Parts: sequence; C-alpha cells; structure tokens
Amino acid sequence: MLVIYLIGFPDSVAYGTWQTYQGNAQHTGVQTMRGNFYCGSATTVWTYTTGNWIISQATVADIDGDGNPEVVVGSYDHIIYAFDGRTGALEWTRNLGSVAGEYTPNIADMDNDSALEVVISTWSGDVFVLDGATGTVEVSRNIGGTDASTSVGDVNADGLLDIIVQSDNGNIYAYTPSTNTILWSRSINASDGSFPAIAQLDGDPCKEVIAGGSGTRVYALDGCTGSVEWSLDVGCNTYSNPPAVGDIDEDGDMDVVIGSNCSKFHFIDGPSGTELSGSPFTSSATYTFPTAGIYDVDGDGHVEVFKGNRFGHLYRFRGSDRGVVWSRSLSQQYPVGEILADMDISTPGFEVVTASYHGYVYILNSSDGSTIWYGNAVGNLRNVSVADADGDGFVELILTGESPPQIAVIDDNCPYGRGDDLAVNEGNGEGKPFLVGSGRITFTRATDYAVFGADGSLLQKGRAERGTTLKLGRGVYFLRTGQKVHRVVM
Repeated sequence: MLVIYLIGFPDSVAYGTWQTYQGNAQHTGVQTMRGNFYCGSATTVWTYTTGNWIISQATVADIDGDGNPEVVVGSYDHIIYAFDGRTGALEWTRNLGSVAGEYTPNIADMDNDSALEVVISTWSGDVFVLDGATGTVEVSRNIGGTDASTSVGDVNADGLLDIIVQSDNGNIYAYTPSTNTILWSRSINASDGSFPAIAQLDGDPCKEVIAGGSGTRVYALDGCTGSVEWSLDVGCNTYSNPPAVGDIDEDGDMDVVIGSNCSKFHFIDGPSGTELSGSPFTSSATYTFPTAGIYDVDGDGHVEVFKGNRFGHLYRFRGSDRGVVWSRSLSQQYPVGEILADMDISTPGFEVVTASYHGYVYILNSSDGSTIWYGNAVGNLRNVSVADADGDGFVELILTGESPPQIAVIDDNCPYGRGDDLAVNEGNGEGKPFLVGSGRITFTRATDYAVFGADGSLLQKGRAERGTTLKLGRGVYFLRTGQKVHRVVM
C-alpha cells in the first residue's frame, strides 16, 4: 500500500508526509497516519552517512511523482540529499555551496505546476528552490544575513506559496519564488534557528507570521504587508524556540505557544497577543528549546499541549487552563519538537514522540508519560521525524544525527491490527461500478460507497448516483461499493 500524497501544503496536521519543520505550517507536530510500535520491537531499515553533521528534521513526500516516498535532508557538508524512502538508495544530491544541515527542508508545489519542489536555506543566506524530481535549481536568491531558517505558506492569499525567511541579520522576509519577488521585510531582532510559524490568527484574508528571536519580543506580522499586528515582551530571548500555533483554550481562535530562554513557557492569545491565564509557566531549566506539540490526543474534545525544555523535562498541559497533567524527566533535549502520532494501534489515542540530545528517540504514552519504546540508530542523535517513508500505509521514525553524521529509518516489527479487515475483495464476474481517470472516480451506476486511506482510515462515504464523481489526490485508496472492496491507484 502507498501513502496518499497530496500536492497541497499542510496547515495544521500531516497525513503520511512530513513536508516541513514539525510537519505543518503551524508547527503543531501532529502526524495523523498511524504507526505500529506497540510491541516494543523495531528494525533499522536503512542508514546513510553524509560528509558532516545532520541536525535538522528530515522531510518526506513523493517528490518525483513515481508513487513512492522520498526522504530529503540537508547536511553540514553543503549537500542536500534525496533518498528512496523504501531502500535508502540515493536518488539525487545537490551541492549548495554552504552549510545546509541546520534547517529542515520544505517540500511544496511552489509554482502551481502540480509537481513538488524542495525549499532549503543555507548559512550563506541563500534560499534555493529545487526541482523535486532531479534536484536541479529552479530559483535561488540571497536574502541577506549569513544564516536563515525558512517556512512555507501562502501568506498574502494570492494563490502562490511564499517562503518566510528568518535571518540572523535581524530581519524576517516574505519571498515569492514563482515571481522572484520580495513581498516585504521587517526588522524584529530576529535570529536563525527559530522557524517562523504561519497561521490565521484574526480571520482576515491574510495569514499571520509568528516569530521570536534574539530579542525579548514575540511578533505576529501581517502576511500581506509585514506590518506588526502585535508584539509581546516575554522578558528573555526566544532564540532556537520556534513557535507552535493551535486553539488551545477552545475559544475558536488560534493561540501561540513558545518558550523563552529564562525558564518560561508562554501561552499567548493569538488575536490579541496577550498572555493567557496561567502563563507564563516556569519550567525546570533555563533553556526551553523543544517546540510544543498541540492536539487532542485522547479524543475527549479538549486540546493538550506537550512541551519540553533543554534538560529533558517534558510536560503535558491541559490547553483549557494550562494546568500540568504530568511531567517526566528524559535525558537532555536540544532544538527538537514534540511530535504527536498514534504510534500504538493496540490502544486508542495518540502517543508522544520526542528525541533526547545524543540519546534516544522515545515513544511515550500520552496519558501518563510512560515509555512504550525507545531506541536509536544514528550514534549522536539530533532529531526525529515521523512519516510513511516506505509507502506501506504506516509511519516510520526518521532519525538524524552527528558523529557519525547519519540519517536512518526505523520501522516496527509489530503485527498490524486496525485496518487489516479492509482486505481487497473485488468479487467475480461483475464489472466495477466506476471508472478511474484524471484524478477522479466516476460512478457508472448508483451504489453506496466508502473511501478509505492507505492505513484503513475512513475518508468519506455516501450514496453515489450514475455520473457522480469523487476527486482524489495521488496515491492508493480502498473503495468499498456494496460488499466489495476495490484497490484504486490515482
């Protein structure tokens, strides 16, 4: 089975792919495709050693349109690598002339040609847009400064994806590569290492860009103009503390969660830029690097927030009042993010995936913080992503590290449970009641139907009449019509 690969760029959750830092533009760290690590047994599928450190998250998507996922990562050896996610075979490389291993690549359709590009920045302040299939440079531009991190989103609602660049020269930029235009720049005492988030905070057509940096303020900038909508002085710098955005207090508006390097976690109302009640929270360590994970992990209708600090203390908060549900100590963490995914299909709810600096990747029970699985495959571990790297419909762990500088994919050895009842049974002698073509399913007679994803999750269902069409993205689906289940490749 293959993961469903969509051309769109994920705003708040990922499904199978991992196309940017923390999986989506809001940095919530949510992966909605299931994993299967409940039995505590796992295998290293493949590893690759580069010429120098890899400290960023790897990204995963079908960048060449062949129906199979690729894994993309940059290295301190100035090279960006694209691997076959199933085997680790090297598909292409591109030397960018400067360190490319500190910042997570973005994968998106940057020019609306229905093909994916790879966006990455370097220590020289250059931003590259590469053809996903070949690694050829489509567009490059020196934005300014000597170090820059990037995020991707349509910030000005013109239908074109923009690159938000946070540079160590103190500025943040909005750049549209399809027109090679700088939309705006704003001086905010920015710094590298603090990937800006992109989200809709106030309901107008323009999205907001949320960023911190070397100064003591957190900013929300208007995506159309770059003007400051609000700034909040949090009393300390937020260097290497990328923000995460979600409706944590359940009032219908987005909120911002960010750490500052004076032991504080800040929970900020998105429209107004004021601290929510119970904020700031004082943690047990000065540095609060890990990006928060935000999601309703137990399905009770209430959002939880998971946030750690530099010395490995991880907390679960109630989003509604910012109260601590539990905390536990791991070995120290560096600038990583807390990832939320259903990694244990034997029980309901999502688990927490987190990484310790030069230590292990942990899969934790979100209800009490207990360890379900831990392991490593890259020596001095630096980061982790969660995505379907091999196209089997279940997610794997993608690890990066230094000394030796390696990337590795870890898969589980556990029997599959939920979704196995969706066996293909197309019947005998009766024609299928649909046709497939041009990215659509067209029904040729009336029938009840249900569409399932590659992992067995229900995507939609209903009653189709003759001529009814369903538009689906590229990938593999299961279509149930009556008592039959058909495997459909788009």
